[in-house]
Amino acid sequence: VLEQDDMGGAMRRTGVEFTGTYTLDLNNEDAVSLGLGLMAQQLTFDGRDLDVLEQNDPALTGALETSFTADARFGMMVFGKNYAFGLAAPNLLQSAIGWDSEPTNQRNRLARHYLLMGHYRYAINNDFTFKPSAVARFTGATPAQLDAYLNFSYRQMLWGGIGFRQGDAIVLSIGGGAKDVQVTYSYDLTTSDVGRLSPHTHELTISYYLPRKSGGFNSRSFGGRVLDRSWIIRN
Repeated sequence: VLEQDDMGGAMRRTGVEFTGTYTLDLNNEDAVSLGLGLMAQQLTFDGRDLDVLEQNDPALTGALETSFTADARFGMMVFGKNYAFGLAAPNLLQSAIGWDSEPTNQRNRLARHYLLMGHYRYAINNDFTFKPSAVARFTGATPAQLDAYLNFSYRQMLWGGIGFRQGDAIVLSIGGGAKDVQVTYSYDLTTSDVGRLSPHTHELTISYYLPRKSGGFNSRSFGGRVLDRSWIIRN
């Protein structure tokens, strides 16, 4: 996975991640999947054009600074035909970023996160399905945050949904798929004080499904292939 994120203002991030998974069948319908990712990223802080309140702040040098970090993440997912739940832990090593006015360099580190997630797919009839899902986030330094979403889909080919991130934003999404490609657009409306600087965000996701071994179309239809053991997903 290649990533480039202009986080607004003076911060930019460019990174690459290599991931691998191992899936263990529990029975004919259920399985557990374990994943490990190794990531490297370059962070850039451009303080040359900042308009700061504290001109003598030692953390703001007024220069272009870059740093390189490497870290890892772990995840586990238990899934079946109509459900999935799991956990993930990004930034396992809590690597130092390198921007710190203290010689010990212990404060500016990537914070380890813990995520719990799950969803259940309910068939209203042969054409429409309803899927509630939720994600809970925890860190050692911030309060827990809950994301909740409601998604409706038509024949697993067209879908839309609404959700919220606790104390942060309202999320709207719409998407569709044909054959091996799916496209989803998401719009976030910020409801917290952060909205003064970033009132909304737009996200476009394009996914392509590569068949693996004997993979192919099956009775679980397009939408079920997200957790199908015979497919590889590329975003």
